[in-house]
Amino acid sequence: AEGVKEEREQLLAEIMFLTKSFEELQTELTTNAEMIEDCIQSFEKEAEEKDARILTLESQLNNANEKIGTLESRVDELTIELERERSINANLTATVSELQNELELARTNAEGYDDIIAILRAEAETYQAQLSDAQGETASYKQKKMDLEELIEKTKDS
Repeated sequence: AEGVKEEREQLLAEIMFLTKSFEELQTELTTNAEMIEDCIQSFEKEAEEKDARILTLESQLNNANEKIGTLESRVDELTIELERERSINANLTATVSELQNELELARTNAEGYDDIIAILRAEAETYQAQLSDAQGETASYKQKKMDLEELIEKTKDS
């Protein structure tokens, strides 16, 4: 009987030990379950935040792509305008070059005209002097003719 009692007490101690171990294990499992649940909630929250961030980034990417398209279109327009301006500039440069050549030719011609004008002025002065001499000679001739006619008249009268 005492052996049974002892065995019973030993079983009871063992059951109490196992119960205590089971309770500790159950507490540890509950704590671990709570920690795991917290981790899952944290991961789910982080996943939701990342999904929201992905949506935001996708929206920003779409906006950026639209802006890039607009800018590329504007670059094309500006390139066409630049080419047109370069063509106009080339035409203007050619026109300026032609006008400079014509101006240089006109200056050269003007210098030649100045020489011609100087020659013509000198000739006009020479002709003016000759005309003046001729007028003087004509006056002298008229005087001599009158003197001769007067002398002839006197000779006829005598």
